[in-house]
Amino acid sequence: SYWANTRAFGLDPYYYHLINIFIHILAGALVWLWARKVITSVIADRWTAEVLSAFTALIFLFHPLQTESVAYIAGRSESFSGLLFLVAFIIFLYRRGDAIGWIETVLVLIFFGMAARTKEHTAVLPILMLLTDYYFNPGFKLEGIKKNWRVYVPIVAGGAYGVFVALRIVRGADSAGFSIKEFTWYQYLFTQFRAICTYIQMFLLPVGQNIDHDQAISFTLFDHGAIFAGAFLLAAVVAAWIWRKKYPLASYGILVFLILLAPTSSVIPIRDTLIERRMYLPLIGLCFVVAQFLPMIRLSRAALIAVISVASVASGYATYVRNSVWSSSISLWKDSVDKGPNKSRPRFQLAFALYSAGNCAEASLQYAKAAQLEKPDYRLYMDWALAADCAGHFDDALEKLKLAAAFENNAHVHSTMAMVLAKQGKPELALLELDVAEQRDHGFPVTPVYRGNIYLQMRDFDKAIESYNRALRLDSKNQAVRQSLANAMQQKARAAAVRK
Repeated sequence: SYWANTRAFGLDPYYYHLINIFIHILAGALVWLWARKVITSVIADRWTAEVLSAFTALIFLFHPLQTESVAYIAGRSESFSGLLFLVAFIIFLYRRGDAIGWIETVLVLIFFGMAARTKEHTAVLPILMLLTDYYFNPGFKLEGIKKNWRVYVPIVAGGAYGVFVALRIVRGADSAGFSIKEFTWYQYLFTQFRAICTYIQMFLLPVGQNIDHDQAISFTLFDHGAIFAGAFLLAAVVAAWIWRKKYPLASYGILVFLILLAPTSSVIPIRDTLIERRMYLPLIGLCFVVAQFLPMIRLSRAALIAVISVASVASGYATYVRNSVWSSSISLWKDSVDKGPNKSRPRFQLAFALYSAGNCAEASLQYAKAAQLEKPDYRLYMDWALAADCAGHFDDALEKLKLAAAFENNAHVHSTMAMVLAKQGKPELALLELDVAEQRDHGFPVTPVYRGNIYLQMRDFDKAIESYNRALRLDSKNQAVRQSLANAMQQKARAAAVRK
């Protein structure tokens, strides 16, 4: 989808956002179909069922928890995988009879495979299908599951391969899997008890949203109230099972919510313990819980429409406000820093956003604060050096580059040192640093560019032209180097004309 976006509209972010919104609208239409199928089978009054189905779709579309999945261009992995997941599920749900046919089975498997290839968390679709068959086909019996053997048998057969692929991915990943050193699988589970309760709180009262939540790890059940969060969730599951026939929609919704969250919020450790975009699909389950109990208030039709309208408009307004934070990278990361001042990563990202906007002095200050919150690494020192250089603090930039070299003594560090030294009016020292950079990596494409710039500054046009030509041999598509080469040749020609 990104490739198609780029081919059709280039790199203009407006069109990426536009396609994200279009995907979300399509997903909302499928959520309405899902809700309509389920709610009309539970609520006898057709009018009320239709209104609650529309309400479920509206909350899915407008809830501010969906902002990250839609406003964030990379959030398309959530919304697009969710759309494919919903297509597969709706085909299953709207099959022509109680038992799914072969054509429908093939379509379900195709879209399920596409969803799983887009993002692995959609692998829980078979569990959702089993749950739905048990609850509604025909109702708390295993008959529907037996009838739909056509779809379950190939899914089970392919499930072993899917588990193998998933385990291979998490085994080699540095941000997820059992190789994470910061916490164990059970400590992640304790932390997720609290994270899931936070998701529920933000669904009911969407305050405290943050692109990078600062959530402490619960290393034991007694840390940060994890035992109480776990007890609440256990009680919710037990209640959902005990009263599944009395409150089928709420029971189903609770289990749907937890099933759809399970891939990211259970026992497989993920370094980011609380991420709002993980709620893209699970939010539907909570909508079903609301749809169960809303009619119990016994409102008139006009009052029910009024309540639903107010709730939908309030969600839309909250989403509008939240989207204003996403209007720029500076406002987004400043919001995160304000809500989590003791976390290093948001400050690092805010510093980079400020540097990109040309506010280099403030960027340097934020890098300094990030370094106080967490032990600096190579990347922080390098970016901090670039911000200091941009702010004209050349000595500070060189100091940070030396600290970066203690982590990775590579060509990038030494070529950047050369750039800073050249700005200080020390071309000879700069050329020595470039010699070191070439020793570290003879093919590093930036080194001859900086060398050409320094020779051009020294008015040694022949060596500048030679350096730029070498840079083009390493990177023939670099238009900036081509312009620098043309400039060096023009200056050489003008100097020759003056001499004549």
